[in-house]
Amino acid sequence: MDSGTRRNVAAYYLNFIVMAAVGVIVNPLLLGALGPALFGVWKSLQRYLDFATVADGRASQALKWIVASRTSLPDADKRKDIGAAITVWFRWLPVAALVASGVTAAMPLLIKGIPDDARTVAYTAALILAANTVLAGLLAIPDSVLTGINQGYKSMFITTVVFVVSNGAMVGAAYAGWNLWSLAAIVLIAAILNTALTLAVARRAVSWWGVAKPTKPDIRRVFGYSAWTLGGMLVDKMLLASELIVISVMVGAVAVTQYTFTAYVLQFVLSISLVTASGFMPVLGALLGNSEMRAAAERARSVRHLVIGVTVLGCSAVLAFNGTFVALWVGAEQYMGNAINMLLVVCALQQAFMRMDGQILDVTLNIAPRVMVGLATSAGGIVAGCIGFALTHDLKWALIATIIARMASNVTYPIFVRRAIPASAVPRSSVLLGVALLIASFGAGLLLADSEASVGMAVAAGWLLIAVVTAWTGLLPRSILQALLTRRSPS
Repeated sequence: MDSGTRRNVAAYYLNFIVMAAVGVIVNPLLLGALGPALFGVWKSLQRYLDFATVADGRASQALKWIVASRTSLPDADKRKDIGAAITVWFRWLPVAALVASGVTAAMPLLIKGIPDDARTVAYTAALILAANTVLAGLLAIPDSVLTGINQGYKSMFITTVVFVVSNGAMVGAAYAGWNLWSLAAIVLIAAILNTALTLAVARRAVSWWGVAKPTKPDIRRVFGYSAWTLGGMLVDKMLLASELIVISVMVGAVAVTQYTFTAYVLQFVLSISLVTASGFMPVLGALLGNSEMRAAAERARSVRHLVIGVTVLGCSAVLAFNGTFVALWVGAEQYMGNAINMLLVVCALQQAFMRMDGQILDVTLNIAPRVMVGLATSAGGIVAGCIGFALTHDLKWALIATIIARMASNVTYPIFVRRAIPASAVPRSSVLLGVALLIASFGAGLLLADSEASVGMAVAAGWLLIAVVTAWTGLLPRSILQALLTRRSPS
């Protein structure tokens, strides 16, 4: 494993650990300061307006993989790629502003149960978050370049520090009695600060850094790929937000609060699966760009194996311990029950595997098939979930409907990857080990639900032993584990 990839993975994992720790501290504090209803409104606003970022054309996302695949070109061409990305963002600006405004205007329809006396404050917060949404594509350009040249760890360290500072500021603002819009203002200020610091680092780290006037072919290349990237990001956003959308629209803001805490650890499992793959993507893009298909297949196979293993380990821990964790953290009333927890784990596994294969397809620069299938199934999952709840008034059936509607992507995405990169399939033995661990973990969760402390400790020790043995005997790729531990390239 090259040093850049190792540093990327280390920085992404550090960010994951810090975000998880900060969230464990900050979310209960914000819940106490805002109350269940406003806390649910805040979380819903963040998710909906993050969802709207896809309307900026996703030129910055496209720039990552364009830079990664064009490393051998002259510096002048690379500067034109940056100029083309900025041009494409500017052309999408009216659309981004319109979509962000539309989401803000539709807030009463999207979030059920907003308190009447908080509507004006919620609208103001939404408008500030909308401004952040509109600027997000431009603000992400320096990070995209660093990621494309396999130095994303530099921007990730900055992001981690700014995240800690901004969350501390939000807690202080909430307890000082400031309105909800002050939290949104802190988010916007933090985004601008993060970009300013990342730009300073990029100018020092990237020898060819600069913006050059792009030609029409440069703009067409970025615009064409960014259009499909927009579709891919829309798929990812809908996947991540689908359960929250169903709960927010059909059940209400208080249920969003319960979902936030029940699914909290799962959201970080999804994050770690995403960043695990992200650390390897620039090198995979370069291998594909140089037509080194055998090495690319080995890289893709190892990454898929690693992501599946990491995701299964995380989801297994959620199945076993989430009820106990949430009860100790914020109280049992915020836990939605073992059945909902199990269905949320299935949803998370679906999302993680779809996003993993989606990342690999992104760097092939041929993402049209996965975008078309993904849009149909992710949107279909949201619609199916809403219909399921409307018919049964039971969230369990809503989640089951969502899972069924999305299964087509879990079948077709691996086929697309196999066609793009032959010989990249994951060993079947690792999949079987993963299924066995998930089943054992669900049983452990049921035992822990009503057990005494001594029994619970025995169950936890037994689960840990099974998880370690499963991971070492094939759930995780041993070559990558050894490379991470010994700092040498995997065989």
